[in-house]
Amino acid sequence: RLGRNDLNICASAERTNGKAEKVAALDEDVKRIMLALCDPETAKSLERRARRDETELFDVLSRLLAVVQGSARRTLDDGITLRLQAAQRGSSYPQMRMRVLDFLDATPATVTVEDLNHFVRPRVERWDLDMQTGVLRVTLAAHEAPDQNRRRPQTRTGRMRLAG
Repeated sequence: RLGRNDLNICASAERTNGKAEKVAALDEDVKRIMLALCDPETAKSLERRARRDETELFDVLSRLLAVVQGSARRTLDDGITLRLQAAQRGSSYPQMRMRVLDFLDATPATVTVEDLNHFVRPRVERWDLDMQTGVLRVTLAAHEAPDQNRRRPQTRTGRMRLAG
């Protein structure tokens, strides 16, 4: 059996033919959206450092995407949720499943603004990076069911007949 991340590591190595992956330039809109979810002080520091070299920012955003991709990966096992999302968007179940699979292959260089709006923004409330230790803290958004979809207790109306 493969470990939790072994398949991702093997697939990445296969795509690059074992060569070190060169950091591609990040899209400015993607960078802006991802940093908007970050703590403001940390975002300023990361932007300042990225002016010299985007490698550190690319790595941090890769780690953040990995967290969201883990959440998206779990939705693949939940067919009901995928069907509901497909119905809400007016697409089919196979199309929604392919969209999730495409997002799972995304990197900070290949992720689209549409992916961020569909996958990242709804799941990530805030994230922060401790610059000294490199610890990434991600606060995931709480998913509560809307009031109209919650089950309401059944109440009986009318008169009750007493046997007797």
